[in-house]
Amino acid sequence: MIWKEDNSFQELRKASIEQWIEDIKNHEDILVRGGAIAVLEYINDLEKQIANLESENKLKDTYLQKLKEKK
Repeated sequence: MIWKEDNSFQELRKASIEQWIEDIKNHEDILVRGGAIAVLEYINDLEKQIANLESENKLKDTYLQKLKEKK
């Protein structure tokens, strides 16, 4: 039986972090605001890298499966 992966904790954690960073973006200190923006950009970059690596992994899995079927 295949179970659907439960990502509710990860989604809640991500939403919480994003809300916290959004609150920091309204801080009176310019360095804190700039840091919050940098953190958001860094998180987005990491998410893009994760998606890219997952795509590459899926491609490798497909290739290895075809290679296995040939043998």
